[in-house]
Amino acid sequence: MSSKSLPKFIDEKIKKGKGVLPGRKEIYIDTRTRKDGTTVNEKAARLIEELKKHSNEAGISQSTQDTQGSMSWKDDIFYQVQGPDKNGRVRCMGKIPHSKKSKVCASENEELRERVKNTENLLANVMTLIQN
Repeated sequence: MSSKSLPKFIDEKIKKGKGVLPGRKEIYIDTRTRKDGTTVNEKAARLIEELKKHSNEAGISQSTQDTQGSMSWKDDIFYQVQGPDKNGRVRCMGKIPHSKKSKVCASENEELRERVKNTENLLANVMTLIQN
């Protein structure tokens, strides 16, 4: 992979694949393999070998699901080889966006809770007046 960002690289792969999101295994292999076919380091070479081995063992049904993008990340070959991801990240996909928006949502939720509470109190007062 050259110096382009991971999202840009994935977007280009989607365009080349006619709208199909590439699997994490494919992204990892493509981003750790140089143009001449060599891997960037020994650790990457071992992992690529392990991914290919698991891919061959899993058979055609696994690779078909990977290319269709309909499979959970926890069921893909990359997860089976590497294990669980850290919180807030999906390996070979980048960070999961949630920073500023979650803070805004929290304050909006608090405001909405307060409005619901006020409405409940008002409704209770109206019910009391109707019953009397």
